[in-house]
Amino acid sequence: MNSEIKDRRGTFAVRAALAAVVVGSLAACGTLPDPVTEESSALVSFNPRDFSTSVANPFFPLVPGTTYTFQVTLDTTSDQVITEITHQTRRILGVDTIVIHDRSLLKGKVVEDTLDFVKGDRFGNVRYFGEDTKELDENGSVVSTSGSFIAGTQGAAGPQILMEAQPKVGDVYFEEFAPKDEAEDQAEVTSLNKSISVPISLRALHGCVETHNFTQLEPDSKERKVYCRDFGVVVTDAIKGDPKHEALVSITHD
Repeated sequence: MNSEIKDRRGTFAVRAALAAVVVGSLAACGTLPDPVTEESSALVSFNPRDFSTSVANPFFPLVPGTTYTFQVTLDTTSDQVITEITHQTRRILGVDTIVIHDRSLLKGKVVEDTLDFVKGDRFGNVRYFGEDTKELDENGSVVSTSGSFIAGTQGAAGPQILMEAQPKVGDVYFEEFAPKDEAEDQAEVTSLNKSISVPISLRALHGCVETHNFTQLEPDSKERKVYCRDFGVVVTDAIKGDPKHEALVSITHD
């Protein structure tokens, strides 16, 4: 995703301890990874039959025609993010994924343009099938496509998890795993009862899910995200590395 950290190449092995945590946590999501090598044992397996129906996840709504606008502060590279749940689909691994259009802007100019491909499964997990991302210069020319990948191609794993159906504090999981494409983001659930005040709501939001998001490719950077029921992500903060605060300010529907 455009708010994730994907700046350096690197390699790593998933430790057995992490695998044990993730295997245990994903049992509650209705799907378990296959018993394969240590490096891939923390990854969620893929079965296209799990997408024959899709159960809505209240912490990650996927309603086509919805546009979310975020105000970005403390960041010199962007001051606004616009995220649109489009009516478009893209077929990946036999699944018709929903296309999400993310744009990062600075002073009204698009500096990053990303298409994300996501789909909810029959258990209520929101799964991530890949992205097509472009970093643009001040003239609108593409200067990088780093982080672009499609699940199940060029050594990438199948679709991983953006939001669990039944998150639990301490759950650790991959959001994506495509080593050749510099896409190895992970998340850890740190709270299920977060309260937060954001511009989108006149009242504080309660009972929100908080995650810490990181990648072994960039060990000096880490973010926290807060997802609230019926809103989705409302805040993204840098908690390690370059400062950034991103807050949801509006939601519109076409």
